[in-house]
Order: sequence, then C-alpha cells, then structure tokens
Amino acid sequence: MSQRYLGVPDRLLVMLVVACGLPLAQAQQCYQVQAKEGDGVELRFSGAVEGTPFRGRFDVFDVRACLVDGALEGGEITVNIAMGSASVGNRDGNQALRGSDFFFVDQFPMAEWRSDNLEGWDGEGSVVGVLTIKSTSAEQTVQLQTQVSQNQMQLIGSAEINRLTWSVGVGEFEDPSFIRDRIDLSFDLTLIPESK
Repeated sequence: MSQRYLGVPDRLLVMLVVACGLPLAQAQQCYQVQAKEGDGVELRFSGAVEGTPFRGRFDVFDVRACLVDGALEGGEITVNIAMGSASVGNRDGNQALRGSDFFFVDQFPMAEWRSDNLEGWDGEGSVVGVLTIKSTSAEQTVQLQTQVSQNQMQLIGSAEINRLTWSVGVGEFEDPSFIRDRIDLSFDLTLIPESK
C-alpha cells in the first residue's frame, strides 16, 4: 500500500480549514487594586442630612479591570466593597451605617458593581454596570476616565447613586427631606498588572 505525504499546498489547505473552524484567542490583561484599612486608598462618598453636607469613605474594597487585546472595548470592570468599612468620621454614624436600616452588614457584608458592557467605550465617559447592594441589583452609571500604561492603569471617576433604589436608609431615615436620596461617589485609583 502506498503512503501519501502531504505536500506544501495540502498542508496550507489543512491549516486554513483548522483556522476557519477555531476562534482566534484573545489576549487578556487584567489590572487590580486591593485596598485595606489604613493604606490611604479609599472610595469617597458624600450626601446631606437636613441640608447639611457630610462626607464618608470605604476603606476596604478591590477593583479588577481587564482589557482584551490591549483595548477597553470587550473588557470588564468589577468592584467589590466591604460595606462594614464605611466611615463618616464619628462612631454613632459608623454604627448606624452598619445596621439593618442602612447597609445591614451582618447579612449583606459586600456590595458589587460590575460592567462587561464596554463596547464602543474609548476610555472616557459613561459606563453602565449593575450595582448590587443588600441583594438588590439595578443598573448604575459611572462616569469613568482611564489612562493605561504598561505598568499601571489609572481609574478616575464618579457616580450619583440614589440610595433608596437599594433600600439604604429605610424606616425613619427614608424621607429624602431628612437624608438626601442622592449619594455622590468619587475615586482616583491606581491599578497594577495582575500577577499570572
């Protein structure tokens, strides 16, 4: 029985058939920051009680942002926040935030914002994601600006969050004339490449 060897044209044909049948692998590069209490990295928030402004922060959270083939389009961003790390600068306020009327951290210790809808986004402008607090999930837009280099990613942004959508501040705190419904969030974070 004769044995037939594939010539160069035959090999090229096989390679084309295989290539057409398999999707091209996309290179993903992820960046992250893991903030811990006391390291000076924070998510800042502000609001108003009876018209008087207040400020606060989250000290413990992590952010992960992934690019695909070096581009934000097709990537994703995930933020996880330890709600018990919220602070408004006084003991009573901190305890109230951890209670069932606000974040209810005993039952819902973490919140998450996630967006994998970066199609058409060029690194500056509005990004729509899903925010989950106290088991309630709803769309939340973030104004976001990024600067990416080989060694780091800078994330600068802000969001206007209507707390009552997620039942934050209920009972006697629900009246928006007492505690303003809108909470303003802001951040300026440096992410580093994730170790592989």
